[in-house]
Amino acid sequence: MIELLNIDCIDYMATLPDKAFDLAIVDPEYGIGEANKVKSRPIKARQKNGSYLFVKGARKYDVKDWDDNRPPELYFKELLRVSKNQIICGGNYFADLLPASSGWVVWDKLNGDTDQSDCELIYTSFNKGCRKFQFLWNGFIQGRTDDATRAQGDKKLNQQRIHPTEKPIPLYKWILKNYAKEG
Repeated sequence: MIELLNIDCIDYMATLPDKAFDLAIVDPEYGIGEANKVKSRPIKARQKNGSYLFVKGARKYDVKDWDDNRPPELYFKELLRVSKNQIICGGNYFADLLPASSGWVVWDKLNGDTDQSDCELIYTSFNKGCRKFQFLWNGFIQGRTDDATRAQGDKKLNQQRIHPTEKPIPLYKWILKNYAKEG
């Protein structure tokens, strides 16, 4: 059964017993102000007449504060308390708040020469070696399901994104296959 709750996660975690979850997979805001960054490359914008306009220095997203602050230390204390194991996207932004780990995941985005990071570092609490996952992910250029290193080609087949920092479904499938237990 899946239960959806619209509640602050720190408030919710405070109601849970220790080690309530076998595995927590989270993608907290990194606190790097990505939503308000001016992009260095021109943004392609479609005009009402159907033609395209390239605007240098345009903002990629509306001005928002969704990534102005990282979660407080209490978030990580509670997360570590209520889960037996953790997988935390962007773990490098929180390394000062997490236990040491050898089991990091490096997601190689295969995105070439862009203003975005080539890789994302994902913290895991597992006592494994560092692992690499490759999947092309650069805005609307996404990897194929049969060859993650090549562009999908047909944008209609792309994952329909609902958040600017959304992760690809194949990444989550790989994480679940390699770190979660059946059931």
